[in-house]
Amino acid sequence: AYPQYIRVGRTFNSRCVARPVVQRVDVVPFKDYVKSVLPHEWYASWTDASLDAGAVAVAQFAYQTAFVEKKWSRRGYNFDVVDSTCDQYYVAGRTHPRTNAAVERMWGTMMLRNGKPFTPFYRSNDRLCRRVKDCMSQWGSQRLGQQGWTGPQILRHYYGNIAVVRNGQTLR
Repeated sequence: AYPQYIRVGRTFNSRCVARPVVQRVDVVPFKDYVKSVLPHEWYASWTDASLDAGAVAVAQFAYQTAFVEKKWSRRGYNFDVVDSTCDQYYVAGRTHPRTNAAVERMWGTMMLRNGKPFTPFYRSNDRLCRRVKDCMSQWGSQRLGQQGWTGPQILRHYYGNIAVVRNGQTLR
């Protein structure tokens, strides 16, 4: 299960810099964090399937980065993620009804490989994903959604031999 809260280092800048200048740290309910990332990483007008795949990738990336790899905290920072593209672009409280619905539909869904969660990456297109292991194309997810694929099918297409699981049930 996902944690209740995540600590977001607020740079108030979408761009990634090597040493982020964090102006403050916000403690945010984890689900609210995901809801405030998804519409800035996926277009809210895209298919439900694309948004569903994005909701799972956004939540699992945050979880793995913050609580498994401890990307920032193991280096002594007092936050789990930053609000820029160094992690995921987060704008506090800026959500959209369609992306919120995708987060609600997919909440609690995890991708497992050999029974374990992994860090899913995503980039805007297939070309940018070629150099990144475990990478989903955002535009590609929309293309597959337009072809009638489901969110879990899109996730399996990009992340390979995985199980997409919620409450012990494998999603199709």
